[in-house]
Amino acid sequence: MKQKYFLQFLLVLVFSGTILPLLTYSQNTNTVNKDIITTRDTLEFSYQIKNFLIPKFENLINLLSNESTEANLCERILGNISNEAKLKYPNRLFYNENSLIENDLFIGADTTFPTQDLFVGDYLRLVNTQLQKAKEDETSVSITIKNISSLKRRSFYYYKVYTELKYNTALKNSSFIQPTERVFEVIVNRDSTWQLQIQTIRFARVTDHDTLND
Repeated sequence: MKQKYFLQFLLVLVFSGTILPLLTYSQNTNTVNKDIITTRDTLEFSYQIKNFLIPKFENLINLLSNESTEANLCERILGNISNEAKLKYPNRLFYNENSLIENDLFIGADTTFPTQDLFVGDYLRLVNTQLQKAKEDETSVSITIKNISSLKRRSFYYYKVYTELKYNTALKNSSFIQPTERVFEVIVNRDSTWQLQIQTIRFARVTDHDTLND
């Protein structure tokens, strides 16, 4: 089973140029203006979010909270995420080291204000230390995508991905976290190719809806 999780680890590590960058979508080089996002592009973006980006985050959480994942492997994962985020490596999972995740690893987190905003590295270390370890053939978390917004724009392009996140294992204090609605803000970034990266993860708000172009 350790081999199984090591293979998942390789899938998570899109931070190495030797691993197929599944989150990278290369546009046709014959496109007149490569900065124009076409309908075909948006369909591809939604496919990547649904089939690669969110599942990779789910695999990452499960790796960090599984009893078969050795401590030094966890540190390698966390180190790679931190280093590649700092370097702004194009195939990274998170936009940068300052990507924020609202802490959900305590009872009542979804109704607590102000929220506890954590940098991605700090949040992932909490996952590694605060969740009870799942058995090697089990998962500690499952994420169901409920909806993917239309493409939005501020000073950058992004999507809101509405999900339900369910923890299958308890916290170290034996408390169980109820399923919560989480919203992933996925930034659409362009260098030589379009890139999709997680910018923030937070609880759903009453004001959240697909037509809100904030």
